[in-house]
Amino acid sequence: MPSCFVVMGYGKKTDFKQNKNFDLDKTYRNIIKPAAQTAGYTCERADEIQHAGVIDVPMYERLLTADLVIADLSTANINAFFELGVRYALRPKTTIDSPVYTFLSDLAAPSSGLNVKTVAAVAAAAERAREDRKALAQATTKDEKAALERPFAALMKTARDAKARGDFRATRDVLRGVRAVQGDKADPDVVQQLAWATYKSKDPDEKTALLESKAVLRQLDPEGSSDPETLGLWGAIHKRLYDTKDMPRQDRLDGLAAAIFAHEKGFYLKNDYYNGINSAFLLDCRAAELGGDDAIADRVQARRVRERVMGICTRLLAEGIKGEDENKRREEEYWVRATLVEALFGLGNTAKSEAEFALAKKAAPEQWMIDTTEEQLTKLRTLQR
Repeated sequence: MPSCFVVMGYGKKTDFKQNKNFDLDKTYRNIIKPAAQTAGYTCERADEIQHAGVIDVPMYERLLTADLVIADLSTANINAFFELGVRYALRPKTTIDSPVYTFLSDLAAPSSGLNVKTVAAVAAAAERAREDRKALAQATTKDEKAALERPFAALMKTARDAKARGDFRATRDVLRGVRAVQGDKADPDVVQQLAWATYKSKDPDEKTALLESKAVLRQLDPEGSSDPETLGLWGAIHKRLYDTKDMPRQDRLDGLAAAIFAHEKGFYLKNDYYNGINSAFLLDCRAAELGGDDAIADRVQARRVRERVMGICTRLLAEGIKGEDENKRREEEYWVRATLVEALFGLGNTAKSEAEFALAKKAAPEQWMIDTTEEQLTKLRTLQR
């Protein structure tokens, strides 16, 4: 059966030029792979390859030997562009006509007259064996060894399943192994999920887990990043550090300032209700801590942000909330409505906030969601007294 290799990123990515989020795993599972298989091809993405050592060896092998290569460039992924360029150079007639050989008509493709697939397979097998032995010898933990012996996609499914069970320690341990193997080239999605699972694990205690999560996320340069997901996580970690009462006051205030910076930046980049409502709440927290002119400035800014958030939520509800399935749609509708409830409450419109909360409760799939909103409103009520 002919083979198809798919060049694309993994996980959820943001394309800042289009201001859109893409779930690349869903695109691959639901569109690309079924289409290739229906057309009679075996279909594989780099994360499905079982290997030890660097992924580059089996990846280059498939770029050379696959009968068909499909490249998803929807998020302007630099690696995808590079890999497509490699394919253009190696196999000019099996992606789409290569511009290299179209415009340089006298240039001969490599391995002319040879059985490309046989030569490449032999060379790659030998290199893979060397890399496998080297990587396995260097593995220091069982999680690293597991990450070397199983395909990336299988490991990420294990992590997702553990997350769905609420087993955040297991999620963290799997992702630790994956990140250790990937090293300096760790996929941002892996780093983000590891940071999240680390602080959610509260292992060995909440403060230690938060500080470890912060160290993990530093790999993505959160203070200089324009990725809303990274900024949202950076804000969440520092918000929780601020809530850690056994830390020195100045450390807590530094954490609060970092959380405000991250959520404000994420809000202005993405114009989303999550970062917006969090930044408004944190501004009120700082106003309560500092007092004086700083408090006045923060409360004015919090009001302005809530007004914008109210507009965002109202627009989303008017357009109609969509979701992967009915349960996901209800979850999303609840959080949009709950955010509107908090924005209205923060702006002093208590009656309308209560009316919207009644509507939100009808949309909530789980009671804990309602409890979370009620807890947040209690905190906000205390801050604004």
